[in-house]
Amino acid sequence: MNASRPSPKSSARRGVSLAEVALALACLPFALFLAVRRWSGHSGLARIGDDQVGVVIDQWSGARELVTTPGYRAYLPWLQEVETLDRAPNTLVFAGNEPQDRARTPRLIVRARDGSTCWFENLTVLYGLRSERAPRVLDDAGSGQAWKSELVAFYARSILRDEFGRFGTLELAQVQYLRSAVRAAQERLDRALEPHGIEVLEISTPQPSFDKAYEDHIRRRKLNDQESARLSAALDGLAEERHQLEAAAQRVKEVEYQKLGDHLEHDLKAAHNDEVRMRAEAERYYLERVRAAEATGIEKQTAAAALRERYTREAADLEQQARDLERYGELGVRMALVDKLASIEFSLVPYSRDPAPQRIELLQASPLPVNGVHP
Repeated sequence: MNASRPSPKSSARRGVSLAEVALALACLPFALFLAVRRWSGHSGLARIGDDQVGVVIDQWSGARELVTTPGYRAYLPWLQEVETLDRAPNTLVFAGNEPQDRARTPRLIVRARDGSTCWFENLTVLYGLRSERAPRVLDDAGSGQAWKSELVAFYARSILRDEFGRFGTLELAQVQYLRSAVRAAQERLDRALEPHGIEVLEISTPQPSFDKAYEDHIRRRKLNDQESARLSAALDGLAEERHQLEAAAQRVKEVEYQKLGDHLEHDLKAAHNDEVRMRAEAERYYLERVRAAEATGIEKQTAAAALRERYTREAADLEQQARDLERYGELGVRMALVDKLASIEFSLVPYSRDPAPQRIELLQASPLPVNGVHP
């Protein structure tokens, strides 16, 4: 009987084995899940780089979630999927004669408006992914680097040819026309690539290349344009100098005109003062002459009165003499003659005989008047 009864130690070993088996069976699905996930490459963690964007795709509902934050993103394997797209700027170079890779395509050959042909060496188009359009890009081009396809080169070559072809070769050799064509091409290319989630950042355009003879012609044309620009600048400088000289002369003449105006005003004031002074002197002289004339008039009137009185007396005397002459006759004449002779002065010279006279003077005395009448 003792031999058929199990011992306590064997019972304990059997209990531990059953627990281990149950634990192993319980962990077996998780181990199988981890092994299958590792074997399939879906670890449940997706790394999104600094220059990437991620799109979480729900396999059940088809919903898409955009992830722009760098780091690790957890997802459910087989139920979800995370795709990453490169959002760093990319460069497309037009150079050479043969395509090499996605980043290099044959050089751009352009037919200008005048029918001439030119080409651009090392023309560069800088483009990038529109982060907000990443789910659409994923549907359009697929995952990874598939969106960096020849689509950009196709659109860029076509649009650049159109925009550069709007100008002639001489215009394309000038910077302002070249920049205008580049701006228009960038706007059109950006609009064309926008539905595909691609953004054009910059187009770097070198100077176009021509045949050697045509390049020599363009070089001479540039030299002529530079000389023309220099002469135009010199002409503008001369025009500006003329304007400055005219302005300076205008200022000088304005100053002179102001001085002349001041002098004229001063002269007018002086002339007005002289006029007032001369008018006052004229009035004073007039008054003096009037007073002098009045005094002279009074004096003349007084003298005239005196002469009138004198001549009246003399007339009265003559009248009296005439009456006396009429009354007394020859006696009155002799009395008058005596009175006349009384007023005459005689100079008497002593007489002396000259024994030898040099000359003889004969003086004949005039006869005396008779009755006042000379014979």
